[in-house]
Amino acid sequence: MQKWEYQTILVVKAYGEERVLRVNDEPVADIKQAQNAFKYINDLGEQGWELVSEYRDSAGYQFVWEPGTPEVKKMDRIADDIKTIGGRIESITSFSWGATGPGGGLLIYACTPRSTLRFKRQKL
Repeated sequence: MQKWEYQTILVVKAYGEERVLRVNDEPVADIKQAQNAFKYINDLGEQGWELVSEYRDSAGYQFVWEPGTPEVKKMDRIADDIKTIGGRIESITSFSWGATGPGGGLLIYACTPRSTLRFKRQKL
């Protein structure tokens, strides 16, 4: 009877390329050091793995701008974070704290596409 082993990888777009973020639900690296997905998948093929399914969806991320640091610096950092995840801004909402007190900010929601790929190979 044939026996199989399975591997699941999570791929996200970051820093302008598709990168492997998780393997079998374990983080593989900081996103800056994550391996190029096409190279990783080609390596799997060389090892006898074959793709059995792909699932695409998107992940949501929230970024909050609030008073206390210079606006430009804070907004630049948020823009860099969104670019890092390969995301796009979906909505921006303003909010305030308390009914009469000062304070408030912006809630920025961004999302990025991601793929979950499942592979199998015959167990040796």
